[in-house]
Amino acid sequence: MLRAIFALCAGLFAALIVYTISAGIAQHAWPPTGVDLRDPAQIAAFVAALPNTARLTLIAGPVLGSFFGAGVAAMLAAEAQRPFVSSLIGALVAANTAFDWLHVGHPTWMLASGVVSCLLAAPAAMLLVRKVSPAPGK
Repeated sequence: MLRAIFALCAGLFAALIVYTISAGIAQHAWPPTGVDLRDPAQIAAFVAALPNTARLTLIAGPVLGSFFGAGVAAMLAAEAQRPFVSSLIGALVAANTAFDWLHVGHPTWMLASGVVSCLLAAPAAMLLVRKVSPAPGK
């Protein structure tokens, strides 16, 4: 049980780091110049004007965070705990993505694809970890 909790915490930390780096890259590539980040109307106007390449870059952040976070968690968890821990990482990143993006005003297609991609990236990472480091005796 303690191992699963540690794996979950480490996976969430890894997801946070990857997500933050990706958001920093997106903000550097498309800076919100002249936008007051405390004004929801200005943020909504800025988000509405973003090109689709920026939107795809933004989607990559939580998806990569979910993938790497679930991968770290799966590597650290016991074999029997891997599916649960990695799926929980994916669900938490997807929930955070939905919460954040609903408040900012991203389009529905972006919200749906980001959440679904996060939910799919976590089991993919777990399967990759299972293939790379199988349980002893297998």
